[in-house]
Amino acid sequence: MKPCLLLLSALLLLATGVQAEETVTMETVVVTATRTLTPLSQVASSVTVISAEEIAEKQHRMVLDVLRSVPGVSITRSGPIGGQSSIRLRGTDNRHTLVLIDGIEYRDASTIGGGPDLAHLSVDNIAQIEIVRGPQSVLYGSDAIGGVINIITRKGTAQPQSYAAIEGGSYNTWRETAGFSVDSDVTAVAVGISRTDTDGFS
Repeated sequence: MKPCLLLLSALLLLATGVQAEETVTMETVVVTATRTLTPLSQVASSVTVISAEEIAEKQHRMVLDVLRSVPGVSITRSGPIGGQSSIRLRGTDNRHTLVLIDGIEYRDASTIGGGPDLAHLSVDNIAQIEIVRGPQSVLYGSDAIGGVINIITRKGTAQPQSYAAIEGGSYNTWRETAGFSVDSDVTAVAVGISRTDTDGFS
């Protein structure tokens, strides 16, 4: 009888342990398509959400490289890294693609038509990128005829975190990154800095 009781107790403990480790996966929520927090399954527009984890897995270094893999997004760049670039959503002109960084419109006045130029924007400190393809002019105006790209940066964390890294590669390419984040009752801060140097190739 004792062995049976011990076996039953062990099974109950095992079942309790498995139940305690059960995790719940929350549905992805987007804000760009409707300007309010909306579950992705309830959004009628064509939306792509790229998380920081996906960017890290693919080891992309620049936002332009991340956007190249998104359907309906066309990227052109004159020359190597740092050359002037343009973004087109579903075949529209560069000036008809609205780029937001934390909800603030980003434009480069030096480009033709004043469209966005993300040639120098790295993926450091980015938490999520939301791409809404198709006309969003009702919500954002005529600048969003092609669609909207919303780049959301990281927020401060309850536990102070910091990082620093140096990378090197061919063509005398070097990349240095550093940053920290902290969250308190008074304020939340997330700061990141990076530098990339390369000789490129002819």
